[in-house]
Amino acid sequence: MDITNAILYLFERTVENAMVQIAWRRENDLVLLNIPLFSLFSLIFGDNYSFNGWL
Repeated sequence: MDITNAILYLFERTVENAMVQIAWRRENDLVLLNIPLFSLFSLIFGDNYSFNGWL
């Protein structure tokens, strides 16, 4: 594996493991929702979404 592929592999794993935190207020409570970034992309772009097409 050359250095470019190694960097792309690490980037892909980092992005797949990243979390998105969504917060909003409901009445007097603060609601926090943690969603894995990869799952959020799958919800938006469909189940066939893959980083392989982007890298």
